[in-house]
Amino acid sequence: MANMPARSMAGAVAIVTGAGSGLGRAHALALARDGACVLANDLPAAADAVQELATEIIDAGGRASVALVSAAEERAGEQLVARAVDEFGRLDIVVSNAGTLASSLFPGVGDADWELHNVVHAHAAFRLTRAAWPVLMAQDYGRIVLTTSAGGLFGAPGLAAYGASKLSVAGLMRVLAVEAAGTGVRVNAVAPLAWTPMSQAGGRVGSTAQILGSERFATFQPEHVSELVVLLSHPRCPAHGQILTAGGGRVAEVLIAETWGYRGRPLDWRELLERWDEVTSRTGLTYPASMREELANFVW
Repeated sequence: MANMPARSMAGAVAIVTGAGSGLGRAHALALARDGACVLANDLPAAADAVQELATEIIDAGGRASVALVSAAEERAGEQLVARAVDEFGRLDIVVSNAGTLASSLFPGVGDADWELHNVVHAHAAFRLTRAAWPVLMAQDYGRIVLTTSAGGLFGAPGLAAYGASKLSVAGLMRVLAVEAAGTGVRVNAVAPLAWTPMSQAGGRVGSTAQILGSERFATFQPEHVSELVVLLSHPRCPAHGQILTAGGGRVAEVLIAETWGYRGRPLDWRELLERWDEVTSRTGLTYPASMREELANFVW
């Protein structure tokens, strides 16, 4: 990591979970490069990797500290927020990135795998943002970046537990964005596509490596996603309540849309079947940003 140039986030403080490798490491380095102080979090088993990351940031002129605790633990969110405030004096940015991946075709998904994915993804994101929320709201400023996945947004074979937990994170983001409307806190989610130790694991049917080819997928480096994470963490962040997908040089918004649908008197199922093309027509799509906006579609 080269010495840092003039930095636009100097003094900001970020928590990055899962920072020992892959996307989390890239996010932490990118935020530090732009001036943020980084509390790098990962499992105790990743102590050497996280310490190496912190040393790299410090040697380049930045500020970093290490917090070794599973982000999925019940009190981890509170511990991380308290540590960031104690160590750096404030908290501005939360990047909930820690993840795990095990695949099983349905119905071979065991209860243990279901619980593991939900704890590591949904519970950890919930607990960390819940702990950070009062701090960010009290200062009327903050940036929260949660990590979702195309596996949940669009579906993929073998990812029932992983996809469901990641889609839960996207739902959490949408609610938090509505609750933060009109404040200085912005909440968004990223669906990353990157060649990481986790994405390389397995070899399941329908994996990204199989679809894109391993050679091509290997060019999708975590750093390509991290620039988006920096933007979403920045004071000039242009997004709120949005899901962005990024990888290999492409950045795009994922939209939740609703068709105009059938509008008229209540129909029995036979009549509804006859009008199914009307129900599902892509003409006149709407893109509600909240449940309040969606409910407006029921008034005509």
